[in-house]
Amino acid sequence: MLLIILMYALFAAEFPLAKSALDHYTNGFFLETVRMLVGGVLFLGYYLLVSKKKIKIMASDWLVFAQLILFYMYLSYFSSSWALQYMSSLKANIFASFMPFVSALLSYLILRDRPTMNRIVGMVIGAIGLIAILLTAETRTIPCGEFATISLPEIMMLVSIIATEYGYFLLKQLYDKGYPLMLINGVAMLTGGCLSLATGLVVFEQRIFTYTSLWPVVGYALLLFLLINVVDNALYGILIKRYSITFLTFASFLSPIFGVIYGTLFLGETISLMHFIAFGLIFFGLYLFARDEFGKPRTPEPPAPEQLSSPL
Repeated sequence: MLLIILMYALFAAEFPLAKSALDHYTNGFFLETVRMLVGGVLFLGYYLLVSKKKIKIMASDWLVFAQLILFYMYLSYFSSSWALQYMSSLKANIFASFMPFVSALLSYLILRDRPTMNRIVGMVIGAIGLIAILLTAETRTIPCGEFATISLPEIMMLVSIIATEYGYFLLKQLYDKGYPLMLINGVAMLTGGCLSLATGLVVFEQRIFTYTSLWPVVGYALLLFLLINVVDNALYGILIKRYSITFLTFASFLSPIFGVIYGTLFLGETISLMHFIAFGLIFFGLYLFARDEFGKPRTPEPPAPEQLSSPL
């Protein structure tokens, strides 16, 4: 149980760490470019040194890799980093706790995996919790009907969550074909970093590569890579052998709890009543979502998208 707590404590730390880097040293585009380049080099370097194999990708899988790079690395990373510049790390953590519901929806749309009634009700309640988050807009908002407003950063955070979850399906597809996770992540991160570098040079003419001090940016990027992409991923790999995927999904309610602690202690963020309401609704939705598995005997489960890599 301590490992579960540690895993979600690390996952929740991603947003405060990135928020600190964005507030003091650079912008989201440059931070994630450095993170992907550093991570890609380290992943592929380790793969080549340990396995002593060449990097070989079948031509029939190029399209899947291209989609993985575009959605799982490029779109998801930069959408969340850009959004984080304009919202609290606490709100970002609450948004992230909605990822299991998005995963279930994509499972139905892509795999035709029909959800149970408990999961449907859980997703509806979770969606109400998400609406409660959107009602606490922290930036200039865009009108969206008579009863609510939604800001562009919140839209981009939702885009990041959807892109990340779709990326998990692509990653699992490649994993099932026999590609090592180290190779998949290394290729995706390094290529995604090169793509973002090219975007910054060609589209933005280097204007997007702004920072007050370079080495702190590299330090934050390396720390995020090690804590989230390496350690957190390794913990999930250990825990999935002991607990069901559903239980680990349910335990994700720990993430916003740690988000409250980090945001209050280190970033001076304030917690509103709407935050508590949103968290309570999402927690209850997660409970219903996982309820079908409670009391069932533990049976071996195949690798799921969530265990293959860290969420953001």
